[in-house]
Amino acid sequence: MNLTLPPSSSCLPDLRRSVAGSLGDVAPEVVADVLLALDEAVSNAIRHGSRAGEPVVVSVESDGEWVEMTVRDGGASP
Repeated sequence: MNLTLPPSSSCLPDLRRSVAGSLGDVAPEVVADVLLALDEAVSNAIRHGSRAGEPVVVSVESDGEWVEMTVRDGGASP
């Protein structure tokens, strides 16, 4: 799943629903942990990395045994 999000926290509930729905083959307790980490990472990208209004790009992949997520913003690298 690849999503491009506006730099606004109002997109977080829809993001959580979409990602949770895509992780149907993953244990519920793992999904809960993934959603918590994703929410924090995207919130930080919105708050600190996308100040110029650049979108946040989220990628989530899973094979049922592992989940990989990437969050990218338009901010400067440290």
